[in-house]
Amino acid sequence: MKQYRGLAFGLSLLLVIGLGSTPVPAQTATELQGQVVAEVDPFLLFRNLARVDEEGFAELAETLILDSLDDLLEQVEIPPGTVPNWATGFAQYFVETYAPDIADQVSQEIICRGREKPEAYVDILESLPFDRELLDEFLVLDRETILGLIPDLPGDLSNLLGSVLPSTIDLTQLPMAGATVMALNNQNRMLAAVVANSEGMFTLRLPSGTVRLRISKPGYKTSVVTLGEALAAGGRLALVPNDGTLRGRINGPRNRILAGAGAPVQVVTADGEPMAQANFLGMYSMSGIKPLLPGLFGGIGLHTAVVDIPGYELERENVLFLASNATKNFQLREAALIGDLTGRVTARPFSLGNFLGILPVDPIVADLFDDLFGEENAEVVKELLFAPRSVAGADVETASGAYAGTTDECGRYRIEDIPVGSNYGVNFAKTPNERTEEGVEIKAGRTTELDVCLDNGRLRGQLIFSSGNARGRVQLRRSGTQVAEQATNSSGAYDFGELSLSTGDYDVRIQQCTRTFLGACTQYTTRVSNLPDQQSIKACTTSTLNLNCASESDTWTCTPQP
Repeated sequence: MKQYRGLAFGLSLLLVIGLGSTPVPAQTATELQGQVVAEVDPFLLFRNLARVDEEGFAELAETLILDSLDDLLEQVEIPPGTVPNWATGFAQYFVETYAPDIADQVSQEIICRGREKPEAYVDILESLPFDRELLDEFLVLDRETILGLIPDLPGDLSNLLGSVLPSTIDLTQLPMAGATVMALNNQNRMLAAVVANSEGMFTLRLPSGTVRLRISKPGYKTSVVTLGEALAAGGRLALVPNDGTLRGRINGPRNRILAGAGAPVQVVTADGEPMAQANFLGMYSMSGIKPLLPGLFGGIGLHTAVVDIPGYELERENVLFLASNATKNFQLREAALIGDLTGRVTARPFSLGNFLGILPVDPIVADLFDDLFGEENAEVVKELLFAPRSVAGADVETASGAYAGTTDECGRYRIEDIPVGSNYGVNFAKTPNERTEEGVEIKAGRTTELDVCLDNGRLRGQLIFSSGNARGRVQLRRSGTQVAEQATNSSGAYDFGELSLSTGDYDVRIQQCTRTFLGACTQYTTRVSNLPDQQSIKACTTSTLNLNCASESDTWTCTPQP
């Protein structure tokens, strides 16, 4: 773990750090003793690290996430009675039979997504039940580790840092030295004030009539809390840095000014992806960029800015914010008449097959995950598990065969320096039965994304009838012709995953079965009311259509469930 702590320090050296972790003393009715801190979101720190060193962070994140995934799967072995009776008997069979397959599939999907976009690792970290001990180990640094991680540190500076740095630094809660805490009455008139010491600690005498506190520090947003809120928090008061401002200049070749709508700058990693246009001098400025990490005189951190102007090479740069401000000048180059093509090749989602050769396992697992892990955790694992599978070793080439590539273990490919053109045919193939062709436009100086699927779509769902009988049949029709029909199981579940459905729109019709064995169905519906006329089936994705049906004479009124 320690090999990655240097990344954290590289971003955190300018943070306001305390000289200890003194506990917050108790308070009385006439005075408040507490501490002003900046509470750092660890995942915000991780996002900054991902932008600093994508390769190093990817290795770190794989370790953290896979450890969390192992912990998650271990939760399957639970005491009886904590999940519905139907699930407890299946749990042990499920673990012994499928847990290794699930772990392998989810791990591979996590690794592939993170390599493609390192910040995707952070999204998954935030969604899984994260191991707090790992997180605490990563974010609590000692003085010797910090000094040892700074390469070629001069002796004088090492001695200086060694004298001012605390023995340990907790990056999740940073003391705000010099913050001002004011006592206010109902008219927001200041009754008393105190300045926090080097550890962010303060003692504030509370005059009669104090109802709220105002906490302020240059570079940080002023915070106002009620006295009751401050007491309930044990005197711990938090500040957040100001939003960031980015400014700079855009020049073309030979320092030509690029202005107006043709010269946009966009911060693609900030909330809302804010954008600004260059003025007639080629200058641009935008504010309200957040979030930033707390630091000296305000916020610090990294964001990614992009300038995308037709005819010029795309510029994508990391921008460092200090004291909530950043400057970035862009020098654009004319694009050559070539471009790159990249993307991902996938196939049918992973399937666990049938339970005891009878019932499809995937719907059972989906319900079981909700009960075992809780719905939020389960949704993450299910989405990763049943995502389209990466196709490694697929051949990719233009129709002429002049430009070609092969997908890696994550199904990614890249073909460079293709002459520009508006209608390139690109062939994708793994086997004679797994192939497709797509058209694409190659633009000058740009990388075009083209993701394809070598397999067809999938439709599944559940029927619930007002009569209480869950058995039924689902019929798919296309352009007036029946293309598939399937009986539901005892729970009303159906799944057209193995029928190689062509992508497109289908009419959905249903029957209700009046006997306990499959195939004995009456009241065949010629019309289904209150249902979208068509269910769209897309390549490489699973469409879910759950129907709640009530009888109306010879037809069924079905309402899709969310």
